[in-house]
Amino acid sequence: MNNQFALPGIKSLAYVFSDNLNNNIAMQAVAKMPIMIFAKLTPLPFTGECTCIVENTNENNGTAETATLTFQSQVELPEDHPVAFVITDVMNRTYILGAKEAPFPQIGVSRGFGLPDAEPNAISYEVKYQSIKALVACSIA
Repeated sequence: MNNQFALPGIKSLAYVFSDNLNNNIAMQAVAKMPIMIFAKLTPLPFTGECTCIVENTNENNGTAETATLTFQSQVELPEDHPVAFVITDVMNRTYILGAKEAPFPQIGVSRGFGLPDAEPNAISYEVKYQSIKALVACSIA
């Protein structure tokens, strides 16, 4: 049985280097422990609509979540270190997509070039992350 939901609307986005996160975020979330993010966040401005859809699936006698985050930005993400994404929705709830341990979010990139007198160049991102708990509610310290 597949189950799918989407965040109601995303008002801000940031990223953090995965090395700076706590260990086992997904397992802590499954155990209903509060998740705190103490690392420095780098704001990630986006243009247009930013969406995050989470799909629950049954796999190997258990469940897995796959979160897909899509957005456009003029900012290039770092390629030398894995990153996790911190999402704040319109209800002021904060979530983290990613973890300190592998597997890390897979980031798909496509670049578009606008017309000379029209819209600026934009980078389209599609981030996919699969874990026992892919999108985890958190608090920022």
